[in-house]
Amino acid sequence: MLIVQKRCGKVLPYRGAYGPEHWVTSSVSCGGRHQSPIDILDHQARVGEEYQELQLDGFDSESSNKTWMKNTGKTEKETFLDPFVLRDLLPASLGSYYRYTGSLTTPPCSEIVEWIVFQKPVPISYHQLEAFYSIFTTEQQDHVKSVEYLRNNFRPQQALNDRVVSKSAVRDAWSHDMADFLENPLGTEASKGKFGLSALARRKIP
Repeated sequence: MLIVQKRCGKVLPYRGAYGPEHWVTSSVSCGGRHQSPIDILDHQARVGEEYQELQLDGFDSESSNKTWMKNTGKTEKETFLDPFVLRDLLPASLGSYYRYTGSLTTPPCSEIVEWIVFQKPVPISYHQLEAFYSIFTTEQQDHVKSVEYLRNNFRPQQALNDRVVSKSAVRDAWSHDMADFLENPLGTEASKGKFGLSALARRKIP
């Protein structure tokens, strides 16, 4: 996943005295026992018969032509997006995935998230990454655009503790996706010229 996080107009630090290991000093929840991300080990995951192929409401509908992205920096920039179908950003198969309860990956690290992580991620091309960089850039004093804050901006893996990772019960999907991966490690979606998502997160319902 590509994540850009800003707080109070400043880029969230991922190294040094204010890096992830120090977030707990300002956000107590970051020290909780059900934090994200975690290292998912397939042989330790429990098959959940209740977890079948995902059915996603509204993902097959085309977005509005008024969808836009906003980047606030020294110069405020808005970019309008062409209409797109959200389902096209996901893996071809929605039957092979892991599921666990966790948290937001940035402060306040609230433990209110149910994570769905697909077995097969969707890669993006170099040109797509460059297009992403062109939107999320910061302008330095010498007027040189920098994307440094987009690199290594991930939180280290957190302990599983008492949680259980579940995996979907659609066995045919698992075997098909694994065979497809071994045949084409870069994924067929890469040739379609699309950005992709490897995980979904939704707010837990009490």
